[in-house]
Amino acid sequence: MCRVLVVDDHPDQVESILTLVDWGDMGISSVVQAYSGKEAWKLLQQEQCEIVVTDIRMPEMDGLELIGLARARGMQTKFILMSGYADFEYARKAIQYKTVNYLMKPIDPDDLHRTLRQTIEELREERSRDLSYHKAMYTMRENIPKLRSALLRDILYGRVQPGEALFESVSRLDIPFAPDHAVTMLLIRMEEQFEAYHEKHIALFEYAITNMAEEILGETYETWCCKDEHHFLVFALKPKCEGTLAQQLQDKAKLLQRKVSTYLKGKISILFIQEWGIFPDSIKAYYDTASTAMRKHMRYEKEFVVAVGKEPIDMHIDSMKTIYQSPLLIQLMESGQWERAEERMQAILDELQDKWLTSTEHMHDVLQVLSSSLTYIAHRHGKQLKDILGEEMLDKAQNRTFRSMKELRLWCEQAFQRVKHQAGGSGSKPSVIERVHQFIEQQLSNDVSLQAIAEYVNLHPVYLSKIYKVETGISLSDYILNFRLGRAAELLKHKEVKIYEVGEQVGYQTTHYFIRVFKKRYGMTPQEYRETMI
Repeated sequence: MCRVLVVDDHPDQVESILTLVDWGDMGISSVVQAYSGKEAWKLLQQEQCEIVVTDIRMPEMDGLELIGLARARGMQTKFILMSGYADFEYARKAIQYKTVNYLMKPIDPDDLHRTLRQTIEELREERSRDLSYHKAMYTMRENIPKLRSALLRDILYGRVQPGEALFESVSRLDIPFAPDHAVTMLLIRMEEQFEAYHEKHIALFEYAITNMAEEILGETYETWCCKDEHHFLVFALKPKCEGTLAQQLQDKAKLLQRKVSTYLKGKISILFIQEWGIFPDSIKAYYDTASTAMRKHMRYEKEFVVAVGKEPIDMHIDSMKTIYQSPLLIQLMESGQWERAEERMQAILDELQDKWLTSTEHMHDVLQVLSSSLTYIAHRHGKQLKDILGEEMLDKAQNRTFRSMKELRLWCEQAFQRVKHQAGGSGSKPSVIERVHQFIEQQLSNDVSLQAIAEYVNLHPVYLSKIYKVETGISLSDYILNFRLGRAAELLKHKEVKIYEVGEQVGYQTTHYFIRVFKKRYGMTPQEYRETMI
């Protein structure tokens, strides 16, 4: 609904216009009238009128002057001009003021109806555009912190390169960093006291710590922050004034620790690069150095403040031994050897904690191996893993949202026990398949023929072969071959074990035959395979 103001210095003309239109039918809530330009201007300042139908030629203040005053005040009122003069100059000025239309007197009812409907439709479209714009701006303002954080993460992980596109994004998000500005990096780690809380409460603590950090650091530095995949709060810092970087940040970091301890009853560790770099070129390198240093320090210390140099920290990388040790974790689970499987899982987690706690890739490797093993066992028993673990627990693994080794270990233990219970590994009698697998592992260097296995499980060989294929999807002979060669590959990593001894331990009585079978599977002889592993 909108209001209309009709203006003319001839009262009879105003009355005539009022009678020509069914205003309510057009969606117009009220119509007011004025008999001079000055009176109309006074009304416009007192009341909001969306449409003004006005004569051009009036004494003291004509219609164009009225429009000029309204535009000068920033009013978005729509004007429809009426005139008895086909004057080009008036028409030109009307266009200049962006008037909707220009009607000739005497007013034709059809022209008036058409012009009013056109004007009302334009008002509706403008309101719709304004509403969409304001919604977009509101959404933008609400999401600016998230967009800023996402952009910083993209820089940290090398997903966006320095260039015009990056600088435009920085400017659009009103981030106070520009090319070649001095910059350094500070990381915050929330210690174990916070891990007892639910994820949504931890998010509130992160928000509070971020606000505290911005308040304390903001006195001296421009700040730009995000949370990384290790759950560190990462701050890019730009100096506001001159000063000794290391001492300034050391003092502010300790002040932040005290405030977090006092108000949030928790502990944090802080690490920063004590040298200035250049934005944006130094950001990724500084982050790589800082995050590696943080993960190394947190193995031995808690609640620390550490300053490190900008030079990259070398890390010796190797594969984890316990993950790929034969029999594999999945083979132990599949054969129903749950105690040994649990021991293997704990050994894997111990190796991760003792040797590879600073390596994100090794942690992901452990999660992948355990998750895929648990998924396989769940599917073997006609279940989806999410049905056993629940969506929240499964999401935690898929999103890798573990804040500490303690939290990761707890998840692995709980997931293992749930799948074990579902698979009937909680003290119940082993299945035929599980007993078959146990026999093969225990007797691998001796007789693992179909006849020997059938006697062990008290089934006819033909029947055993059939049910094994139905249950597992592969033949028993294929399983034995796979197990033998997998164990052989594991043994070949130990150079003190001779080739013929490896063959004997996995059930091959002649070395020549063992070498031939091994080469057919791996495309190289056992000796060549061993050399690739050294």
